[in-house]
Amino acid sequence: MSSVLDRAKAHFDSGRKGSIDVAEWNCKIHFTRPNLGEHIAFNAENEKDRKHALVTLVQERSLDEKGERIFGEGAKVYSELAGSVDPHILNRIAQAIMSPVTEQTQGEIEKN
Repeated sequence: MSSVLDRAKAHFDSGRKGSIDVAEWNCKIHFTRPNLGEHIAFNAENEKDRKHALVTLVQERSLDEKGERIFGEGAKVYSELAGSVDPHILNRIAQAIMSPVTEQTQGEIEKN
């Protein structure tokens, strides 16, 4: 394997996990960024049904500090997230999950 490929993989691995402080909910949400296949699947779903893609992304990838899903599974949770939660906050969480690994996210990772 080339050294560039090794560095590229290490860069992605080091920034794969992230978190976002949600002051409005008085919590920190942890997540794992998607790989290329997951990213493409999200974008395809997003083109068909933006609400479904966004709510599903947040529901499935929002984790506690132990790596457990904080919202759980199922249609009831999905419905509550889609209909009873501030969409701006859901969008902010989704944007953090889909954000690229940058120097800024690297700094956030090193703090955690």
